[in-house]
Amino acid sequence: MENLPATKEQNEIVSVSKTSIFLNMQRFADAQRVAGMLAASTLVPEQFRSNIGNCVIALNLAERLNIDPFMMMQSMYVVHGRPGIAGQLAIALVEGTGRFTPLKYKFSGSGKTAKNVDRPETCIAYATEIKTGEIIEGPMVTWEMASAEGWLKDKGTATSKWQTLPELMFRYRSAMFWARTNCPGALLGLKSTEELEDIGSITLMQTGSGRYEAPQPEVPVIGEDTVALIKAFDDSIPEDVDKEILAVFLSRTAEGNKSTVDQVKIECQKDAVTFWKVVRAFEKQEKAKRAKNGNGKKKEEVSEMMAPAPCPENPETTYTKDHCDKCGSREVCKIW
Repeated sequence: MENLPATKEQNEIVSVSKTSIFLNMQRFADAQRVAGMLAASTLVPEQFRSNIGNCVIALNLAERLNIDPFMMMQSMYVVHGRPGIAGQLAIALVEGTGRFTPLKYKFSGSGKTAKNVDRPETCIAYATEIKTGEIIEGPMVTWEMASAEGWLKDKGTATSKWQTLPELMFRYRSAMFWARTNCPGALLGLKSTEELEDIGSITLMQTGSGRYEAPQPEVPVIGEDTVALIKAFDDSIPEDVDKEILAVFLSRTAEGNKSTVDQVKIECQKDAVTFWKVVRAFEKQEKAKRAKNGNGKKKEEVSEMMAPAPCPENPETTYTKDHCDKCGSREVCKIW
C-alpha cells in the first residue's frame, strides 16, 4: 500500500501528544476538567481533594512516568512543596521500562539491630539487561554506611525503620541506588519516602493536610553556663549598633538555621569578629532600605507602615500623617 503523506489533523495529533500539558492550551484545559473530577473525589489522598492545581500536576507527572493517574496520586506525597513517591512505585517504574528484569538483591553478613532484630551486613541490588543479558549491579549499601549517615538513629519517640525492618530498608535503599546510577530517567529525579526520611537524620511527620513535615527542633534547657554566655553577648554589643536592626538580624538568623535567638548569641561568640562584620553590613543595608522607603515612597504609604506610638518631640501625642506633615523636626526624627 502506498505511503500517503500525513494529513494536517494527523500532524496536529502527533504534535499535541508530544507537548507537555502546561505548554498546550487545549491539553491544559482538558487536564483541568479531569482534575476537577478527581479533586471532588473522596478516594484521592487529602492533598488532592478540592485542589485542582495539585491534581493537574499529578496528571502531568503520571503522563511523563507513563502510569495511571490514580496510581500516581495514591503513591505521591508532598514534602516542603516537593513531590515524592513511595518506594514501591519507584522500583516498579524502573522495572516498567522493559529494559531490565525485576530487581533482585544479594545480602551478605549478619548481625543484630539495637532492637535485637536480625539484619544483614551488606546489600546489593542487581538486574539483567534484557537486550544484552548483562548482569548490572548497583552500589553496595552497608550497615556501616547506614550508621555513618545517621539512618539508624531514633528521632524523638519515632523508632528508625532501620532498627525494626532492616532487610526491607536495605532493599529500598539499594534499589534507589541502583536506579539512580543505571536508570535515572525512570524516576524523573523524584525521591522516595525512605530517602527523604533519611536525609539529615530527620523523621518526617505526616500532617492532616497530607504533607510531610520535619518536627520542630527541641528548645534546649537553659543552664547557668548558657545564661552566662547569653549575658556575655548582651554585654558585648557595641553602643553604636542599632538594637532594633540587631534584633531583626538575630531573629532571621535563628529562623534560617532552625534554632533560637539565644543559640545564635552563643554560637556567634566563637568568631565574634566575623559576626559583627556581618551585622554591620546588614545594618548598613537595612538603614539604606529604610531611608529609601522614607524618601522614595508617597507619604500615604509611609504613614500606613507606621504603627501608633508616642511622638519623640511630644510624648503626649502619637505620630500620624497629619501630625508629621506639620512637624518641623521631622527631618531629624528617627521614626520618620
